[in-house]
Amino acid sequence: ALKPSWKVMEGDDIEPFLEFVETTLFPTFSNRDAAWANELTLKTLFLALLWNDAGYITYSETELDHRYADLCLLRRPDARSSTLKDLLFELKRIPLKTLGLSGEQVKKASRTELLELEPVRDALDRATEQLAEYAASLERRHGKALDLRSWAVVGLGFERLVARSVD
Repeated sequence: ALKPSWKVMEGDDIEPFLEFVETTLFPTFSNRDAAWANELTLKTLFLALLWNDAGYITYSETELDHRYADLCLLRRPDARSSTLKDLLFELKRIPLKTLGLSGEQVKKASRTELLELEPVRDALDRATEQLAEYAASLERRHGKALDLRSWAVVGLGFERLVARSVD
């Protein structure tokens, strides 16, 4: 089967993408996997789902002014006239222990409720600050050719994802 097309690649709603990861991929991980999971785990999932060799040049840990952006997908020159956007992701992961919640509690909570949790707000704020610096560096490097959409994403165990658009 062909990989689904994600609206997030056009700079639109990230929610369907997050829901797909939560409902289709996260359930395949076991408790033992959670012991070793980190931001790289999330980045690997994002890479597998968003990688599009026809539209993007994909960078993991791309160097931007001596700092490293988690995931950057820049449109290929011949894809500049497409509906695709340049994408930048900063990923964070919070273990359930840090949240003080069970997996069931996190699954039942709305995204709005999850966004109100202090560790989630703190992680999103850190990611947002990083994205602002990375975006400025990319804009200096690529100028007007860049049509960037940036997302701060926080994984809550292997239960949920929350995101903030940073544009």
